[in-house]
Amino acid sequence: MKKVNLCILTFPVTESGVIPLSNLIEIIYTLSNELVVVTGDVGYEVFKNDERLKAYEIKHNSKNNLLSRAFQYILTQIKISYKILKIKNIDGWIFFMGGDTLVLPMLMIKIMRKKVFLVFAGSAIKTLESADDQFSIFAKVLSNINCKLSDKIIIYSEKLVKEWNLENYKEKIVIMHRHFIDFDNFKIKTELSKRENIIGYIGRLSKEKGVEEFLKSIPELIKINSDLEFLICGDGGLKDEISEYISKNNLNTKVKLLPWISHEEVPVYLNRLKLLVVPSYTEGLPNIILEAMACGTPVLATGAGAILDVIENGKTGFILENNSNVCIKENIIDFINYKNKEEVIARSLRKVKREFNYEKVFDTWKAFFEDYYGI
Repeated sequence: MKKVNLCILTFPVTESGVIPLSNLIEIIYTLSNELVVVTGDVGYEVFKNDERLKAYEIKHNSKNNLLSRAFQYILTQIKISYKILKIKNIDGWIFFMGGDTLVLPMLMIKIMRKKVFLVFAGSAIKTLESADDQFSIFAKVLSNINCKLSDKIIIYSEKLVKEWNLENYKEKIVIMHRHFIDFDNFKIKTELSKRENIIGYIGRLSKEKGVEEFLKSIPELIKINSDLEFLICGDGGLKDEISEYISKNNLNTKVKLLPWISHEEVPVYLNRLKLLVVPSYTEGLPNIILEAMACGTPVLATGAGAILDVIENGKTGFILENNSNVCIKENIIDFINYKNKEEVIARSLRKVKREFNYEKVFDTWKAFFEDYYGI
């Protein structure tokens, strides 16, 4: 029974964050009396006309200079705090993507004596550190403050407690995820044996995703197996560098670089791939891995974040020892020669259907809120 009014608060969301936010909204809407969402960028454009909720827009100006970035970041937090003052009758605030470093909004809500649930979609600190970004020092301070002030911290896996340096907050940590798959759309449409030898990456084109290392493995792979083709789909800061690398190394006939594809198109591309490569330095729990499993597409990934909770090497997928281009190359060759691909596909499909269906995920969140609010 709907009892509480809830607000989901995020930093402005790009294309890559729409599905995670959408999944969380789908769950929280059913559990709330009224739902408010404070977000920005693509996130606001997608949900501003959603009749299930009231959406408030936050705008953020990005800068390159460190001091300018810090100033704009503080200014955006002031804007968010002002929005919070205008939103009435909220029982609980859910800080989601980018929420771990929104200190001023957190302070505002705690002054109002409201509850805050800090839901980690990923680690902003790890993402910044993987790009050698000095802003990570600033982010680390903010994140620690928010972890201390939050009422509950929700993460996807026990493994993330150590990986994201959350040991000091164990007493308030809850393990649960918001991932569920639409199995009507994400399903096997083309059997693996009937697919061309296309190895792919689908996701954000940024340092922490390891896409550069995947790209650098391609020239050697083509030398070993000239039948291989490659697909890179996504957008981000590395797009121009990736395009330039493809041209300089005469890979245009072997590598297709596509812009960000809509979520409706993702099953089409996954059903073309022989293998999806996810060579990330840091992760939470990538939707694309679960979607690939549902489409019968084997996954080769690092063990970052909660990936090892899903991918068991040689059973439900394949794990990279590291994400160097040499390691990626060797593992792709091993995969091509692997004899029991169909068994891996069958096991991974059973796992994703058993653990990442809407009913199971919803029941977990429902039990959490019923216990917390006594409803």
